[in-house]
Amino acid sequence: MNITKIKQMIEDCQKRFSKNINSLQEELDQLKENVNNHIKQINKKSKNNFIKKINSHKILIICPHHEENTPSHMIDLKTNEFYCFGCEMKGTHQVDYVESLRKEME
Repeated sequence: MNITKIKQMIEDCQKRFSKNINSLQEELDQLKENVNNHIKQINKKSKNNFIKKINSHKILIICPHHEENTPSHMIDLKTNEFYCFGCEMKGTHQVDYVESLRKEME
């Protein structure tokens, strides 16, 4: 195998890798948008509009996983972590959050 062939193979691998990364980033961006839309829906559905801003990147909302009257579900928009002080549902990524919501709907 000559050097030109090897270089071409490396370039082809880099292109495929770049396409995969871009695809994953698009999927992650879509998940983030879905989570943000869900937060907005929770806020609209809550008859008392319970959503509290803790600081520039943390919010408390009514937990979608259990019945409650006051916000106990904290979302950290900076670290993508969420935790409910009521039912102790937690996750480290928005993907975990979307997956936990999907399981609740089944």
